[in-house]
Amino acid sequence: MVSLEGIVTKCSLVRPKVVKSVHYNEKKNIFHFREYRDATMTANGAASTSVYPQEDEDGNKVELCMLIEGVENTDFS
Repeated sequence: MVSLEGIVTKCSLVRPKVVKSVHYNEKKNIFHFREYRDATMTANGAASTSVYPQEDEDGNKVELCMLIEGVENTDFS
């Protein structure tokens, strides 16, 4: 538990970033993993698309199983 005292000078809504998604391919019985990056994650390379895949490279439908959210490289100053 944290207790703070002071005057609020700036407030914004904080949403966790999706950093990885897991998709299941029922036809092939395998899982696909996709990692997501944005401009604030410069150490991990260029930004990636934020669109979730609907099918694999062979055109088979994939189903979203799990989203992994987190906050990385955030400057709280």
